[in-house]
Amino acid sequence: MLATYFPKPQNQLMGNWALAQARALQRNGVNTLVVSLTSWVPAFLAVTKGAAAYARCPARFDWDGLPVLYPRWLFYQVGPARELNGRYPKIG
Repeated sequence: MLATYFPKPQNQLMGNWALAQARALQRNGVNTLVVSLTSWVPAFLAVTKGAAAYARCPARFDWDGLPVLYPRWLFYQVGPARELNGRYPKIG
């Protein structure tokens, strides 16, 4: 399952609906692996709680039997980067 908005270990409130969908797949016998693309944030730039959740996010995490991969990518859904990515999607 590809989920761009999925809970992170340091931010368990975001994307709970996607976690619920993945768990529903599991309950119905579907072998489920979640891939949640995660914005790459260097640790020295993680000055807010939200940025820290991305910077400290592990590459993989197990949500009580639900494996999740968090590969990093250079896409940011905040501030000027969000506008730039929207205007010029090939750059992001």
